[in-house]
Order: sequence, then structure tokens, then C-alpha cells
Amino acid sequence: MKKQLYSATNEAFVSWLKKEREKKGLSLRQVGDLIGRHHSIIGNIETQVRRMDVAEFYEYCKQLNLDPHDCFNYIKNSKGKVNK
Repeated sequence: MKKQLYSATNEAFVSWLKKEREKKGLSLRQVGDLIGRHHSIIGNIETQVRRMDVAEFYEYCKQLNLDPHDCFNYIKNSKGKVNK
């Protein structure tokens, strides 16, 4: 499998992360504080400069009280439909 930072799957993934963060009214800085990462890392993930690993995704969902399955369903339903 070819590793791609800018793929339809990753685009849908970061779209979901950002959408959920904004629905909760949280800033990048607040999310960074919640998960113990610098806010610039969260920003880099949302702009697809950096990927989020599984451990970070788990902590993100846990701290923001999100269901990871919702993310996978979003990706499945959005793949190819999300615009940059």
C-alpha cells in the first residue's frame, strides 16, 4: 500500500477531527492541552502536514468523548466527497 499524506481517506479523517473539535467549541490550544500535545501538532494534523497515529487518535477520542466508530463511518460515507 502506497503511503499518502494527501489521500481521500486522510482528508475525510482530518475533516471529521476538525468538525468534531469545532462542534465542541474547542480551540486547537484547548485540544492540545486535553491530549497533552502542543496545539501546533493538532493544527498540523488538521492541515495534513502531519499524520495522527492510533495512540493519538485514541486519546483524542477519549478526551473529547468521541466514538472512534463515528469517525470510521464518516470516512466510509465521505471518501471521495470531501474537498480540500
